[in-house]
Amino acid sequence: MKQTHVTIEQLTVKGLTISVYLTQGLLLLLAGILSLLFFEQWSDWLTLFSWQPFSILIIGSFVAFIVVFLNIVAMKVFSEEAFNDGGLNKKLFKGLSIPHILFLSMVIAFCEEVFFRGVIQSSFGLVVASIVFAGLHFRYISKPVLFIGVIVLSFLIGIIFEWTGNLFVTIMIHFLIDAMLGLLIRLQLVEGGA
Repeated sequence: MKQTHVTIEQLTVKGLTISVYLTQGLLLLLAGILSLLFFEQWSDWLTLFSWQPFSILIIGSFVAFIVVFLNIVAMKVFSEEAFNDGGLNKKLFKGLSIPHILFLSMVIAFCEEVFFRGVIQSSFGLVVASIVFAGLHFRYISKPVLFIGVIVLSFLIGIIFEWTGNLFVTIMIHFLIDAMLGLLIRLQLVEGGA
């Protein structure tokens, strides 16, 4: 973990931000390619998006606020070290403006939900999508509280996708969680790693 921390200290906010955008772009490209393989028609894929503003806002907001609240409670119950991700989230979110945090959170939510729920879960099921999602967050594996949180969150969002069949709902959940935690870190109301 110390070596990871040294590497993170050497990263610039700009370099870290570019890395995040490139990773998300790669996920979106991969989602597009896999969609061609796993969906017979483009219209089949588009049925995963249903514009129901009330459901999107109510379900998305409710779940996101509960998750963030439980995350804040967990930060008070467990040690600061249990949530220490090596300083990556802290460096990223403290270095970005509030509008940039909101934009980046939307990009991450859209790209990851399209890939994990839209393609992987729709093609291989909830368990595979959640395992692959947790695998993407492998940097948390040495932090059991963070890693278990990622797994539980992935299953929760996946179950909500199964229930609603609507990617807009899961995108809203993911966006609000990332945005709220990013803003809490930026405003120094919580430590990074959440």
